[in-house]
Amino acid sequence: MRDFAPITLLAGGPGLLVVHPSIPANNVKEFIAFAKTLQLSDVREKLITQGMEPVANTPAEFAALIHAEIGKWAKVAKLSGLKAE
Repeated sequence: MRDFAPITLLAGGPGLLVVHPSIPANNVKEFIAFAKTLQLSDVREKLITQGMEPVANTPAEFAALIHAEIGKWAKVAKLSGLKAE
């Protein structure tokens, strides 16, 4: 995994929550507290000035985003002739 640059700081599945090592959370309670800090205006501004885009959305909104991205990038992969190895 060291060869891959992280593209997200969070991954999940049924009964599974995986966070990037840079996130200061060892359990769900700590992760929720961390996520709430991202909504503080001074924290948001600092992240934005560093080129990040903090987003807080519902699970349904996140699922819709992921499905749209999968559809978009699947088309790109197909058109480019990209094959899984």
